[in-house]
Amino acid sequence: MLVFIPDSTSDLQGSKQLTQAVCWLLAHSPPLPLSCQTLVQLMEASLSQEFWPRVFSNLQNRAAARLPWQEAAPVVRLYNAVLAHVAHRVSSQDLCGLSWPPAEFSQPETRALVPHLGWNSAQHLSWLRSVILSLLLPEWEETPAADSRHSQPLLMSRLENLLERVRLQAQHPRPPRSSPADGNTDLEEPGVQIPWEDVVLIFMDHKLKDWQPPGPPACGDAVTEDGEILVYFPTASLEGFRPPEEWTQAVEKTHREKQQQQERDGATQVPCAPPPAPSPRQRLFQSSVEVPGAQRPRLDVTHSPSAEELLAHKVL
Repeated sequence: MLVFIPDSTSDLQGSKQLTQAVCWLLAHSPPLPLSCQTLVQLMEASLSQEFWPRVFSNLQNRAAARLPWQEAAPVVRLYNAVLAHVAHRVSSQDLCGLSWPPAEFSQPETRALVPHLGWNSAQHLSWLRSVILSLLLPEWEETPAADSRHSQPLLMSRLENLLERVRLQAQHPRPPRSSPADGNTDLEEPGVQIPWEDVVLIFMDHKLKDWQPPGPPACGDAVTEDGEILVYFPTASLEGFRPPEEWTQAVEKTHREKQQQQERDGATQVPCAPPPAPSPRQRLFQSSVEVPGAQRPRLDVTHSPSAEELLAHKVL
């Protein structure tokens, strides 16, 4: 369908033709407003909304009741569930039915406002889904073969540093936070608690920083000149996330153990504030996108060891 618009719209005929063209565009525009984010922004926003608040709240509850650290498996499954939710929503085949935008409107300088022509093609959506799912963490299996060999020493060094700090704390033990409420014997020595949440955060940080796309994009316009992957999706489509059953059970277990601990103590314990939650923007990606005035909380597990700790531990 071609609509010829004269170079001047001051006459009645030109105004009518322009009105017809605009009405056609409105009739064929997406029924829902579309949002545009880079993949970095999308992942940071999703983790900040669905992952970090849940993990941090559970960490606070366990610290307040002097309970052992949360096991790692539920944390990993929650992280993977958030990524799977995002991948499913932004690569939905329902997007293929949208005939938008007109080719004349799709230009490199309008990418933030108008999608590129192949944004909702089946090939591009399949590639986008594989890109997001490639960020999943394994269920405590060996390191995936796709990981870069050169970054593994850094990962091992950070883990060694964390565990060495745990060992140093064990040399000056404090009263144990608690024993499991179900009566099982804790395998860790009194006063020695492995910070499993911190271990998982190190693996997340390593996975997201060492990540490489699983293959070339199906649509070249999906990647900007500075290497950012553009993602277009209906604005409200990311709502409705439900945590996995394993995480729900872990939270319920925390509440039971906290209540039982309070009953044993005879009074509510004063909460022990855990370290501040890390900022996904600063810790999970090395992105050129910055937010003016944004705070940068530091992740405690990556702090530089003191001189005393260096005497007992070599950092690679």
